[in-house]
Amino acid sequence: MYGETGTAMRQELAALLRQHRVQQRLGGPPKAREEAGLLIRRYRQSVLLWCSQAMRATSPLTFSNLAPIQPNPFRAVGGGGNGATPAGELARAIELARQQSTAPSATREQITTPTGHDVIEHWRETARAAALAEHDTAGELAERMTTAQAQVIVGDVAAITQALVVLDQRYRKTPG
Repeated sequence: MYGETGTAMRQELAALLRQHRVQQRLGGPPKAREEAGLLIRRYRQSVLLWCSQAMRATSPLTFSNLAPIQPNPFRAVGGGGNGATPAGELARAIELARQQSTAPSATREQITTPTGHDVIEHWRETARAAALAEHDTAGELAERMTTAQAQVIVGDVAAITQALVVLDQRYRKTPG
C-alpha cells in the first residue's frame, strides 16, 4: 500500500537529513567517494522519477481544467492550465530537474542489493520505497484514486522534493 512506502521514503530521507558532514561519513579514498557519489545520484534520480510519475498520476484530481477566476478584468490571464497552481509548478519543477539530471536511474539490482554503507543504504532504501510506491500510484490504482488520496500524495511529493533540495546542498561537494 502507498501509505507504507510513503512512510518509508519519508523515514529514510529524515535519517539522511539528520546526517551532517557527508564527506566524512562517506570516507575512504577519493575514488571510493566518487563511486559512492555516482550511486547516490542514481538513487536520487529514481526518487525524482517516482515524484514526476506521481504528479502525473494525481493530475486529473489535483489540477483544475477551469481557468482561475480573474479578479481584474483589465489584466490578461497569465499562465493558465496546470502551471498556474502550486501543484502544477511543483510538477513542472520536478520534471525539469529530472530531465536536467545526467544520472540514470538505479537498476533493479542496485535497488535490491544492500551496500553495507550507512549513508548509501539510506539512499538505497529511499529509492527502493520509491520503486514500490511507483506500483501503488500507477495504472489501475491511479484510476481509482480519490481526491483526498491524490492530495496526500502531492503533499508527500512536496515534502520529498524539499528534502532532496536540502540534501543536494549537502552533497554538492561529493565527487561524482
